[in-house]
Amino acid sequence: MSDESNSRWALPYAIGYSNFVKIIRHIKNNNAASKYIPLKTILNLASINPQVIKQNISFCEITKIIEGDFEKGYKLTGKGAAYAEALTLEKDELIKKTSLEIIENSYLKELKVVVETEGTKITRADFYKAVKNIGNVSDGKRFGNMPPAYSTGTGTLLEIFVKAELIPNELLSTASNTQNKNSKNSASKSTKNSPKQSSKKSSNVSNNENTSSNLIQLGRLIVKDIGVVDINDEDTLSLAEMYLDILRKKIKSKDQTPA
Repeated sequence: MSDESNSRWALPYAIGYSNFVKIIRHIKNNNAASKYIPLKTILNLASINPQVIKQNISFCEITKIIEGDFEKGYKLTGKGAAYAEALTLEKDELIKKTSLEIIENSYLKELKVVVETEGTKITRADFYKAVKNIGNVSDGKRFGNMPPAYSTGTGTLLEIFVKAELIPNELLSTASNTQNKNSKNSASKSTKNSPKQSSKKSSNVSNNENTSSNLIQLGRLIVKDIGVVDINDEDTLSLAEMYLDILRKKIKSKDQTPA
């Protein structure tokens, strides 16, 4: 795929929907509906890493929410200003209308066609697969075979489509519901074991939970260091596992090196 195709498929990057909204509101609150504001003003949002904001400026520009460049600064387009106003007022009907305009007047209309073709049977996995295929997002070890930063951003894109009422709201909670269901099934199976088996299994579950907790903490240190925000526990766990896998390979390679 050409560089042009790749650039026009910029995705929300390493950011959840609430922080994406925060960036749009921040731009609006600095009078960017009427004038260009310097990039440093946009980056001056204490709760979000400046590098993450900069990455998401590309998405906002390509979807025609904002216009401008690094030198003269940025301002909201007409559609972008209406979108920012709707997000500020928090009125569902306005958010639906302006979200649809953003989708239909940008490259996202390609994704809209896929979503409408799938109809009510569309799943969260279908949406991620469509983004990955159309957007040519590289493989990675996590949900939808995407690197964590893009997977998190695709979750934001999913919510934009949900707000536009193109996708059922239930898809936002699919992942957490699946995890809860698996946890309940595990707990149910545990109660059917004998006291001795139950005790042994409880010990294993406890050890697994501690391991997962430690890995999540490691993942959080990694994402904090690289400036990723709004990333869930599943993503941080994947990051930590990838990091440990690299370490294991390096150690194994070192051990096998002739003295």
